[in-house]
This record gives sequence, C-alpha cells and structure tokens, in this order.
Amino acid sequence: MSFEYNVVTDKKIDFALLQKLCDYLKKNRSFEDIKVKENGLFISDKTSNWELVDINLISIGLFVSVNLNATQRNELLLLIQNFMQDQGLGVVIDEI
Repeated sequence: MSFEYNVVTDKKIDFALLQKLCDYLKKNRSFEDIKVKENGLFISDKTSNWELVDINLISIGLFVSVNLNATQRNELLLLIQNFMQDQGLGVVIDEI
C-alpha cells in the first residue's frame, strides 16, 4: 500500500539541497540504491525490506510516496524532518 506525504518547507528547496538530502539518507540508512532523477530521488533497499521511496521536488517542498510499513515510514519521515531542520528550514509533514 502506498502512502503519500507533502513535506512543506518555509523556503523553496533546490536541486543542490535535494542532493544533500540524498547524501544524508545514505549516511543515516544503509540504502542499496539511491538514484537522483531530474526532479527528485528514487530509493530502493532490499537488505532492510525498504521496498520503494519516491521523492519529488514540488513548489512547496517535497512530495514523498512510500510503500513501507508504519515503522519504516515514520523512520524515513523523521530523517527527512531532521535533515530539513538541520538545514535551518521550517518543515511540516502532511499525509495526503
């Protein structure tokens, strides 16, 4: 089952910040595969049962689509929230 979230920030996120998020996620989780695409990230990790995460840049922040269990979703969203706060951004995560 796919869950979708808007990660709303108080400043626009650019591609450079998205690349930093990619690096942050690599450091804080053992991902098998993180691919940066034109306007976002695609994440796959078979070793820890992380099936699929799709992160896209949108005008208000990020759109995150995940196929994970509740614990894994919460862990990923907390990592994203902590990263944004570490970057000095205000952040609100809303489930769609």
